[in-house]
Amino acid sequence: MIDVARRRVEIGAMSNVELIEDEVCAAIRTVTRQSVDALLATCKPGARVTLAGGKLFTRPFSLLNAWVEWRQRPYCTTFENYDAPWRKLFATHALTRTRVHPKYLGIAYTAYGERAQ
Repeated sequence: MIDVARRRVEIGAMSNVELIEDEVCAAIRTVTRQSVDALLATCKPGARVTLAGGKLFTRPFSLLNAWVEWRQRPYCTTFENYDAPWRKLFATHALTRTRVHPKYLGIAYTAYGERAQ
């Protein structure tokens, strides 16, 4: 998979892409928060997957969402689906046994599931 990605980066002359093949913990230590716009991780069928991050408030706190967007702007390239950032991933059926747990009055979440067999 990494060889395919390398070829695509080379063919596309993508100078803004860095491919790292390593264990997750080591890869995370390699990058800084400001240097990552996206992360792709692959895992075997049945593997547990966890997502965590910020999101827009739901009612009654939704009046504060302008503040949330202002605070999160340095970390986001788009606010599309920011009310439920897990929505597109869960819709693919790539994960089973999915659950979402809101945190901090709904401004953050932890979502998890298992990679489909």
